[in-house]
Amino acid sequence: MQTKKISTREECQITVRDIQIAIYGHIFFTGWQWFLPNVRFFRWESDYLAFSKEGEIHEFEIKLSRRDFLKDKKKPKHHVLAMGAKHIERSPNYFSYVLPVGVARRYEVPDYAGVLEWRVDRGNVRVTTIQNAKQITTATACDSDWDYLVEKSNEKMITAWRLAK
Repeated sequence: MQTKKISTREECQITVRDIQIAIYGHIFFTGWQWFLPNVRFFRWESDYLAFSKEGEIHEFEIKLSRRDFLKDKKKPKHHVLAMGAKHIERSPNYFSYVLPVGVARRYEVPDYAGVLEWRVDRGNVRVTTIQNAKQITTATACDSDWDYLVEKSNEKMITAWRLAK
């Protein structure tokens, strides 16, 4: 997990973890029920995954700066995402960037991608949906995926407990 802290005009120190918590708060009541940060579920590591009861998967890619956003767009995973169901590799049903306010111009965001913007408001990170993600594929999670999700969740919980001691 990226632990880099961000200084904002409000002199707050924001981490990727703070943004992940804000995403959770923003989407919890919209049908996404299981959440997993920093996991390698596809061929790449995802900053944040949300799973619906029906097995749909939404990947959230958190960016801290414009430079970070432009660099990410060159990654091979975006070829997979752009091709969607036509590509042999598995991909999420939905993909969204989570960006600081004003970081990307609309024409720079891929057609398939949603955009959520994060900002600091009175010391708290707030997330707003700017553009909804388009459906990339209709394939859903299967039983082995749920087993993997539980395994990874347990690993993360155990690690957190060990760090808390």
